[in-house]
Amino acid sequence: MEGLTALVKKSAATGDFHPFIFGEEENMDILQFADDTIIIGEPSSDNLWSLKVVLRGFELVSMLKINFSKSNVYGVNVGDWFLNSVTHFLGCKRGAVPFSFLGISVGENHSRRRVWSRVINKIKIRLSSWKGKFISIGGRVTLINAVLNAIPTFLLSFYKAPDKGGLGIRYVGEINKALLLKWKWRILTEDNTIWSRFLEVRYVEPKLKVQGYIEEGNKSKDSKWWRDVLANDIKTEFGDDGFTSNIRCTVGKGKKILFWSSLWWGDQTFQALFLDLFNASNNIFATVFDAVSRSAGGAVWSPKVILGLEETVICRLQCSAQNSVAAASYAAGCGSNQQLRGG
Repeated sequence: MEGLTALVKKSAATGDFHPFIFGEEENMDILQFADDTIIIGEPSSDNLWSLKVVLRGFELVSMLKINFSKSNVYGVNVGDWFLNSVTHFLGCKRGAVPFSFLGISVGENHSRRRVWSRVINKIKIRLSSWKGKFISIGGRVTLINAVLNAIPTFLLSFYKAPDKGGLGIRYVGEINKALLLKWKWRILTEDNTIWSRFLEVRYVEPKLKVQGYIEEGNKSKDSKWWRDVLANDIKTEFGDDGFTSNIRCTVGKGKKILFWSSLWWGDQTFQALFLDLFNASNNIFATVFDAVSRSAGGAVWSPKVILGLEETVICRLQCSAQNSVAAASYAAGCGSNQQLRGG
């Protein structure tokens, strides 16, 4: 199947096939996993001809036959007349949203119970195929754990299960949260994947948002999946702040590190150390890069940017802060010209 990917990308590079464009320079043309393939492009007659040439060329070179009768075409904001012409031209079927890809329902509200009912039915079928009376108690536990850990894991790693009703299994909620937390980690650590570039265009600064999520800042235009990823967290019995308090940032330029909410200095965030100043700040999403004032003489902390307040108000905060001027100076560089060290 790598040959099909190469043909599609070559056609896109030569300008014959026009892929789906997002952002200013990013595009998406083909998604593949094993023998499941999705080709995405602009709805035009030229694209149809280019796609048919690519698919026919793949058949001739690989000696494999594409089963068009089992293939589907989907349209987003595309007229019915065009979709009908595509089905006749390619000899495929017209699909409908939602559809299933790699076992995940695409285009459906995953908070609905019917989405998870399919998972429950699969588990019931798998368990009912065994005769429980012929298995010991230990064997039953092993079987149940194996089925529960295998079937719903992929779905739980992508969607948040309903809080009530849901799967009805006690520990699944914690597994679901832990699997969803991996998306936060991947967003912070993976930069060169197609999905990370799409999130950057779609949600703007996703790295900052996973570090400093607040419910009030959650936009209604954001997808349900993105809102669930941001809101998801697991706080331990030690009373920490969950995900953000258990990751440490290494400062380079500081453009992707939040001054208040990220753990980049010491063992606590500045938000936790100086909660009064944080609550008074009008710029709680200031980055470390923004918090530095640069001049010919060097770089110093900028309390005006950090707090988002006028200088006169900052002076009053210095006097009324719980730990006096020293605390404010340590948090935001107020009252001192502390030089910035490092990158």
